[in-house]
Amino acid sequence: MNCAAIPETLLESELFGYEEGAFSGARKGGKMGKFELAHEGSIFLDEIGDMSIAMQAKLLRVLQEKDLERVGGNKTIKLDIRVIAATHRDLEKMMEAGTFRSDLYYRLNIVPLFIPPLNERKDDIPELVQKFVSHFSEDMGDNVTISPEVMRIFHHYEWPGNIRELQNVIEHAYIVRDGLQIEVRHLPAYLQLSGTKKNSPEDVRAKKPEIPEEQSDLNGFKDTVSKLERDLIKTAIINCNNNRSAAIKELGISRKSFYEKIHKYKLDDEFKILKR
Repeated sequence: MNCAAIPETLLESELFGYEEGAFSGARKGGKMGKFELAHEGSIFLDEIGDMSIAMQAKLLRVLQEKDLERVGGNKTIKLDIRVIAATHRDLEKMMEAGTFRSDLYYRLNIVPLFIPPLNERKDDIPELVQKFVSHFSEDMGDNVTISPEVMRIFHHYEWPGNIRELQNVIEHAYIVRDGLQIEVRHLPAYLQLSGTKKNSPEDVRAKKPEIPEEQSDLNGFKDTVSKLERDLIKTAIINCNNNRSAAIKELGISRKSFYEKIHKYKLDDEFKILKR
C-alpha cells in the first residue's frame, strides 16, 4: 500500500474498510480494507512518512490494539498481522519537526532495516541491471545484453535517483536500442556525457603520455588550416584585381567575416601594396 499515492480522504477507508452507507458512493455491503485482507499475513506500508498526523494516530491504535473498526461501523475486527513499513524520509528529523508521531515511530521501529543508497553499494549494479533487462526482455520476447562500456559508465555514475533512476535508464535504453545490445549511444544524454568525464585512474594514466603528441597534432592541423585560409583569401583578391566585393563573393563568406580574417592574418599591408 503506497501511502503517498492515495488521497488523504480515501486512505482510511482503503486501509480499514467501510460499512454500507458510511459515505456517499459507498459500495453496497461495504468493503474490506487492506488490513482485513492481510489477516494472518503481511501488509507493506510504503512511504509511511507521507501519512498525515491524523492518519498516524488511527494507524497507531490499530497496531497497538491489534484490531480495527471499519469506517461507519461499530464492530471490532481482530487482526493477526505483520506490518512492514518503508520511507525515504528521515523520520527522526520529522519527529523533531512535529510532523511524525514519536509513539508511532517507536511502535514501528522494532526491527529496522537500513538500505544504503545505490552509490554506496555499486557491486549490486550488475545484478540489478540483469534483473531489469530480464524483466523488459520477458515483456518484449527478446534477449538483450549490456555492453561493457555501458556497465563501466553505470559503475562510475553516482545515481542520485537511486534504483528507480537505474531502472528508468535501462527502460529508456531498451526502448531506443537498434539491436540486441544496449550501447552507450542508447543511454540518456546526461549519462553519455558522464561517460566522457568519468575516467578510471587507469584510463587517465594510460592517456597521459599521449597528450603532448595529440596536442602537437592538433596545433599542426590548426596551423595548416590557417595557412590554407590565408592563401585562399590572397588568391581571391589577386584574381579579382583587388576588388574586395568580388573576392568576398568568390570566397562565399560574409563581408564581416572577410574583414575579420583580413585583420587576423594581417593582410592589410599587402592590400595596400596590391593597390599600388
